Amino acid sequence: MAKVGYMEMFFTDRDGGEKSMEVEVTMQDGKLSVTGGMPGPEDDMYWDDDDIDQQLQDALRDSDIISWVAESDLTVLKKNAGITEGPSTMKIKVINSGYGTDMGYKDAVMVGQELDHNMAPVLKVKIADVNMGDPVMAQWRGSEWVVDMD
Repeated sequence: MAKVGYMEMFFTDRDGGEKSMEVEVTMQDGKLSVTGGMPGPEDDMYWDDDDIDQQLQDALRDSDIISWVAESDLTVLKKNAGITEGPSTMKIKVINSGYGTDMGYKDAVMVGQELDHNMAPVLKVKIADVNMGDPVMAQWRGSEWVVDMD
């Protein structure tokens, strides 16, 4: 199971100065990676991948994580399914098992999450060209979220 925490990272501002920001990091299989949002040019903050990697290695070596939080099973499921926080959008496979058609992967906006009558997770999503944009239910099948229009 992955561990999620927060650490202070340093970035370069527009004037070449150094600014710090707390970012979300994940420890999995002995490797530390940034999983939360990173600042960018829209924040007047800049960084390069080598610098970020070095900061992560230093934090791992020096145990410089600000805090660790337990990651819930739902959070793990959402990450494994490709759901990201913020605007909750993801790719979902759309099929019609009655006709045997596969519409491929479509962009979906997550509206909500529930448990079905078998206590299995389902997502309520809106997909622009499916069901006239009205919400539909996606089920976890195998290793992906699927909307079956049958």
